[in-house]
Amino acid sequence: TGCQLWSASVALAHEILRRQHLVAGKTVVEVGAGCGLLGIAIARLARSTLITDGDEEVVELLRHNVTANEAAWKPLPGE
Repeated sequence: TGCQLWSASVALAHEILRRQHLVAGKTVVEVGAGCGLLGIAIARLARSTLITDGDEEVVELLRHNVTANEAAWKPLPGE
């Protein structure tokens, strides 16, 4: 089930982006991350983010998605 984008993940990512103070500057762990959308959104705002899942196939997908979306979460020089 982790290799799909859940509508709850989309909704929560939208909410976190709207209410950035909830994660800004904090250390966040996302357990059962699935494809990683929420963790990637949080990584742009949080001080530190650990995105994980218990399924190896899903972890491989997470690695791919985190790398493919690096521009969305990695700070720009000087940030």
